[in-house]
Amino acid sequence: MSKKANLSHQTFLPLIGFRTWEIFDGHLGSLQSDVRWPYDGILEANCSRLLKGKHLKNQAPSEDCSCGLYAFHRLKKAQELAQFYSLDNFHDLFVPWTHILCGVTIGWGKIMVCKYGFRSEYQRIIAFVPPIRPTKHLEQQLASIQKNYEFPFLSSKQIDIYAREFGTSYDLPIFSRFF
Repeated sequence: MSKKANLSHQTFLPLIGFRTWEIFDGHLGSLQSDVRWPYDGILEANCSRLLKGKHLKNQAPSEDCSCGLYAFHRLKKAQELAQFYSLDNFHDLFVPWTHILCGVTIGWGKIMVCKYGFRSEYQRIIAFVPPIRPTKHLEQQLASIQKNYEFPFLSSKQIDIYAREFGTSYDLPIFSRFF
């Protein structure tokens, strides 16, 4: 996300976002870092940036860092990221498609808004979208995720309506003038 396009602000209304997770042993993990999402679905971002060999504790997200909890504005972008990780040449480096799950979160606290998504200080899972290519092994993994996380699985058509019960989208007039 380009720093020039960032809009940094505190928000009182949670912002709806879409993201992907790696599924492993009944847990959800970030695709880009070694972070497991807790079962209550609420995660706080941390920034431990190094400067001259010392850790700086910044409030995440920070404008001069890539820290924060990432989410896309649209489900389609999260699904494209999941598709990217499913490419055959990544099979040995990353988990296969059948172990990647898309879902919707709400972000709040300090937020950095960009063209395709945002980084937030806090995020909470509110629902999941069933994978496009389910397998028998994946169904077992999803049953474990549903039991551990207790959030609904909704179709892509249902998820937008459901998400608006919890937050707002960046497509409101207050955000549109920046993009």
